Amino acid sequence: MCAVRPYFSACSADIAFIMDASGSMTRDFPAEKQVVKAIVKSTDIAPDMTRAALIYFSEETKVAVPFGKYATTAKILAAVDAVPFIGRRTRIDKALKKANDEVFKYALPGRPKIAVVLTDGKQTPPALGLRFASRGLRNAGVRVIAMAVSRNAEPERLRLMTERDEDVMIANDIQKMKALMRNACRKYLLECRFMAFGKNIYIFFSSMIVIKCLSFKKLNTLTILMFYIYPLPN
Repeated sequence: MCAVRPYFSACSADIAFIMDASGSMTRDFPAEKQVVKAIVKSTDIAPDMTRAALIYFSEETKVAVPFGKYATTAKILAAVDAVPFIGRRTRIDKALKKANDEVFKYALPGRPKIAVVLTDGKQTPPALGLRFASRGLRNAGVRVIAMAVSRNAEPERLRLMTERDEDVMIANDIQKMKALMRNACRKYLLECRFMAFGKNIYIFFSSMIVIKCLSFKKLNTLTILMFYIYPLPN
């Protein structure tokens, strides 16, 4: 049989947190960490479930945790605690580029990809415009969530990074973020047909989906089964 998680709370996704550690976050940096930790605690961190990456930036960008480095909630939370406050200037554009070039290139196929950018939306010249800077991620199928974590955040600037108005959030709206995660990882009921001949198994789907089959029982006839499985990202 196929190993498919049947419960709605589960989410098989790759999510990267892009944290602003620049000077404009001086007063809000501790709260920014708490927001990231709250989101992490609400997900199922595991190799076959949610994988988390962690990036922080000021003038330059550092990948603290690439996808697959840590496979437990406790280790991701510890990595968030260890992110240093840097100060200095703000280059969100560089962080978005590094996320696309060095983080999401290692995202797993067949699962949602989400980038949560925590910032006030203000950059230091000569930074590239946020609409242009986020294009690579958006074109790669990454859903960019812009989360305001500063008292001085400018929502209209944050909106430049996203595809939808609803993808601009405020830091204390954790429930909205949880709902977004559930929607991004919603499961579809699809028809799955299994035929087993000896040790070989042939799988047919009504759409292009991949399921990992860990084991199966030998079937003498064509069997039609129904499973909740994850859709491919748009």
